[in-house]
This record gives sequence, structure tokens and C-alpha cells, in this order.
Amino acid sequence: MHELSLPFEPAGKRYDELLLFLAIWARSASLVVETRRPANPKIYMGLAERLEHFRIERRIVTDDISVPARPRVLFRYDSDSISLLQRTARCLYSWQLPYLPEDLILYREDGSLLLGSIGHEYDAWLSLSDEECREWAARFPQADQVSLPQLALGADRVKVEGDAGALLAFARRLREPPTPGVLVLPRRGGTVFAVEIRVEPQAVRDSWIGREGDRVIFSGDSLNLDILAEEILTFVAVACSPARTSDRLVLVPYDGHPYLRPDSLALEIVLT
Repeated sequence: MHELSLPFEPAGKRYDELLLFLAIWARSASLVVETRRPANPKIYMGLAERLEHFRIERRIVTDDISVPARPRVLFRYDSDSISLLQRTARCLYSWQLPYLPEDLILYREDGSLLLGSIGHEYDAWLSLSDEECREWAARFPQADQVSLPQLALGADRVKVEGDAGALLAFARRLREPPTPGVLVLPRRGGTVFAVEIRVEPQAVRDSWIGREGDRVIFSGDSLNLDILAEEILTFVAVACSPARTSDRLVLVPYDGHPYLRPDSLALEIVLT
């Protein structure tokens, strides 16, 4: 078996395609279903009840994904349960507490893992045989091509706008900047912005967003850039779930966001 990191952001259309394609081999799925402190008990418990229609068994598991032991509901993976998964969430990483049951996993008929995911870590992977790898490559020949959001620069803020996949990809670049740390993002009108991500020494406390010449700068130590990325990732995951309350996230320096320097531009994230 080959263990592969998921090569694209599983959100929107790509999320739908992923669930449908893996139905070739998947025969069952599971989610961690816990009743403790859901964000919206009505939505959470309603989904838990609907999953009962497909339930195979309820089990307490301890493995690399569920540590410590947690209650998983194992259910049939067929067209009806896939439809429920697609209607409920628009991103694989939306499956996380306290918004929804957590960590969607798909299994083959023999019970072996096909797709693993850890929602709150924004991580997913595939375990594929040689033949499955060939079918995967044929179905997703350009899976590693990354879409990025549009960027606009205002007097007091930087606005980053895109679909869920593009925003997830942007947040990952803040976590793991490319070398030499420069992204080229489109903006309306056909021109582009060069976005530079600067990882500063650990002694630098806060992140800073600003403009230097023809570049937009995102600057901070690795911890603070990671905090910034985490806020974007969490916003997208929630916005792609029934817990969605807004299609935008605005981070204003020292206005509920202590990790941006006072002289930083605000950051506005818009989900389209």
C-alpha cells in the first residue's frame, strides 16, 4: 500500500468528487460521535440521528487517529450516506467538534483504511494499492495544481477573497511559506500582487501585514504566522458547515486580535 497526502484541498466541488470517486472501493465509513458540548445541539444531534439509518455498529476505537479511545459510529458508505455527507458539509475538514461529528474515515470491504482525516489538524491522506494509484492518477491528473485567492488592497486592510479550496491553500502557505516566500496572487482587472511571507526570528512577538513598494507583506515568527493561518483554516471549516454564521472573517489589530501589531493593516477573508 502507498500512503499519500491528499494532493488538493478537499472543499466544494473537489470534496464532492473525492467522496464519489472513493465509492469505487469504500464500503463503510466512520465518524467520532460525541454528545459533549456541541456548538449547536439541534444540528449535531439531528445529524447523529440521521446517521443511525446507515449504522453498522458503534465501537470504541484506539488507533493513530482516535487517541485516546473515542466512540466511532461505523456506517454504510453508499449513495444515500454520501449524499448526507455532501449536504451536511462542504469541506472534509468541517468534520470536527464542536460543530459536527469528527474525523471522517473511509474503509474498504475488508475493513482496511482507504481515506483518513483529522479535521482539527486539517490533514487527510489516502492508502492506495498500485492499481488504485493508477486509477487515482487517471481521475485526478492535475490534482496537485493549487488555486489561490484574489487579493485587494484598501486603505486600512488587505482583503483575500476566494472559494474554500483557495482560502485553505492560502492559509497553508502562511504555515509553510514557499521558497523564497513569495506568492503571486491575482486581483480584479487582470493585474497581480506579489505577496511576500517573511518568517521572522522567534523574538518577534506579533504578526504584521503591510505594503512595501509593490509587495504586500505578511510578517511574523513561525508561531504567530501559524496562529494567523489557524484562524483562516477554522473560519473556512466552520463556514462550510451548518454552523456557518458569516461568509467573511475580519481580523483587526488589537481589536479582539492581539497577535497583529498595532501598525498592521487589518485582514479580511471573504469566502465566495
